[in-house]
Amino acid sequence: MSPWDINPEPKERPIAIPKTQSKEAFKKWLESIPPSSMVVYTDGSKEKEDTAAGAGWVGYWGTSMTKIFCGHRKLPNQEVFDAEAHAAMLGLQAALKDPRTQYSSNIYICLDNLEAVQQLQGQPKGSSQSTFMNFQKAAQIWPHRPRAPGIQSGTVQVKWVPGHTGIKGNEEADKEAKLGCHAPIEVPPPPASIAAAKRAAQMVHWRCFAQFWAEKAPKRYKDLGIGIEKRPPELHLSRAALGRLLAARSGHEKSPPTSISAERVAKQRHILGANNE
Repeated sequence: MSPWDINPEPKERPIAIPKTQSKEAFKKWLESIPPSSMVVYTDGSKEKEDTAAGAGWVGYWGTSMTKIFCGHRKLPNQEVFDAEAHAAMLGLQAALKDPRTQYSSNIYICLDNLEAVQQLQGQPKGSSQSTFMNFQKAAQIWPHRPRAPGIQSGTVQVKWVPGHTGIKGNEEADKEAKLGCHAPIEVPPPPASIAAAKRAAQMVHWRCFAQFWAEKAPKRYKDLGIGIEKRPPELHLSRAALGRLLAARSGHEKSPPTSISAERVAKQRHILGANNE
């Protein structure tokens, strides 16, 4: 049976928590943290594929939401995920340099990228692995930093914050990240990330394939003016319709039903004629 002739049942999709519920849960958590804490919101951004990424961070004192520092940085040859990693690292570094750290117990790093949160908390791998590991090393030093009298030692904790839900710190970090996309490049810039290198390789491969297709495309495709768009409009068709279209283009379509019926009728007439004789 052809793939387009089957109709598989859709798989069960995971149920997402509504943004309003996530926002309320985060605000409730924020109200429960110790007053002598630093909350740092971080974010990464990239406006276009061919532009640099940007990292942004904003630090607040405790639950009062008093801004104590902010910053951004341009990151050439990086993807959004890499910018998230750098933003967390740069935000933590800014917190550690702030003179108010001696009065702080915990530092909370809040970002809206769940994959980056997991990498910061676990065994980092893949793109920006070294940045995640440097973050973890800096976080391990924090409990041993000197404190003012009466201030207990704390830890660096990473917290996921629902993005684009109107949470002040997250919105401010997003603005800083966008500013970072257009900021001057700091010297020396970080080396290209694995994700950025993969994207560059894919772009080179695509350009080479486009040139090959222009020269070697089958005549049937050239006559129909079929190019190699990354997402041609026919992909919006149903599975069955798309299967028949591809079969027709490639010349592997099934024989028309009319010809099959005519063939059967001819055989039946031949048999009937032989019996009558």
